[in-house]
Amino acid sequence: MQAFLQENGYAHDLFVSYAHLDNAPIGTEKKGWVATFTEELSKILSRKLGKPGFIWKDERLAGHEPLTQAILDAIQKTGTLLVIMSNGYLQSSWCRKEREEFIRIIKNRSHQNRIFIIEIDQVDHTDTAYPAEFHELIGYRFWVQDPDTQTPLTLGFPKPDEDYYKRLNELAQEIADELKKIKGQEDTTEWVDTVFLAEVTDDLEPKRDELKRFLTQAHYKVLPEKWYPRDNLTTLRQHIAADLSRSRIFIQLLSEVVGKVIPDTSLSFPRLQFDCALAANKKILQWCAPNTPIEKIENAAHRELFQTVTLQQDSLEDFKNAVLKSVAVKETLSAPSQHFFYISVDPADYNFAKNSICTVLDQHHIGYALPRLSNDPVQVRKYLEVNLLNCDGAFFVYCHSDQSSVLNQILQCRKIMAQREEPIRAVAVYDGPPPEKEDIAFNFPNMYYLKCRDNQESLEKFLLNLS
Repeated sequence: MQAFLQENGYAHDLFVSYAHLDNAPIGTEKKGWVATFTEELSKILSRKLGKPGFIWKDERLAGHEPLTQAILDAIQKTGTLLVIMSNGYLQSSWCRKEREEFIRIIKNRSHQNRIFIIEIDQVDHTDTAYPAEFHELIGYRFWVQDPDTQTPLTLGFPKPDEDYYKRLNELAQEIADELKKIKGQEDTTEWVDTVFLAEVTDDLEPKRDELKRFLTQAHYKVLPEKWYPRDNLTTLRQHIAADLSRSRIFIQLLSEVVGKVIPDTSLSFPRLQFDCALAANKKILQWCAPNTPIEKIENAAHRELFQTVTLQQDSLEDFKNAVLKSVAVKETLSAPSQHFFYISVDPADYNFAKNSICTVLDQHHIGYALPRLSNDPVQVRKYLEVNLLNCDGAFFVYCHSDQSSVLNQILQCRKIMAQREEPIRAVAVYDGPPPEKEDIAFNFPNMYYLKCRDNQESLEKFLLNLS
């Protein structure tokens, strides 16, 4: 059998590096996971290439021997490397030698050959045992979390199923594209646009993969393409911002699972990505399943992600269609709004106001100012006076804060607004989540009451009616 890349001087298209304990047959099965995987991959890859693809893997039985000349020759004559990543792989000195030899060889080649990482078990990317050469590579996850026990389950173990073949088909397409690129058959795909599909917690990886396949098949380029290192918050923000700058829309899938917290911070990775998207002023679409127990989420910063106007609670199929409709609409330049609002809010609701109310105002091209966070009461007072004397309207936010606090804010601001040469155009109380709490027990002439405990419809109507 000839390799697809034979004309390029390669005897093999793909070298598979794996720990042999991951290929041990289980139960009554005659073949191990790796053997089944390479056989099925070869069939699908050959169909996509239009001719057989030649995959090389060694059948050694012992892992303590030095690399044989046959293996060294195979690595030298192979176009791409595929790594079966597992805890066994990380502990294997043989696998380390194969990896180091391949990387040494490709450094001397005129083009940078691709390395494919296949995760068959949950591994810690931040572990010192994890190869530094792989830190930026996003692997293909061939494992899912058991919904009952939350333990990792390897796909296709002991037998392949529908989800296994879906991921295998996606992987085969990526490998075929890379082999064609090496062969000189450049990818001619014309991307419609670029989107940022946020990384998710482990329980949502299958749904993210599904959405990524859906977008890619619709010819949307999906970022990120590399795994972000988490060891430095500033560098991490820079990586995310760089990908956001190339994207027109930010898409995020959410569940009640908070996920790992960024080292030395209280931020979860879903929340950090969302904050970066807000800072980049990107259009945002978020999704969670209709049965998500939002009320049971204890992490306040994570819970706030479910209180945004950009969140959709419906089936993933409906969300996929909504995403396509959203990215298909090209935004046109519009005249900037002349409206400017001051948002009066207690510290308890500050982040909610910033992430929800301000997001809606941004979409309507309306300016705003939040209270100044300072320990200097004189500066805070001056900042408040400047805004209230010059704004077109004011919002008073009633969410987790106490009614008496909101009333005190209104009374304090009324004294300052009474000094205006022209009366303020609109004053509104924004009554947001949580749904179960006391109703507002006060009222003032010409004050709007926006009931937004369940949705932002009242706020949207209020802004649309501004003339």
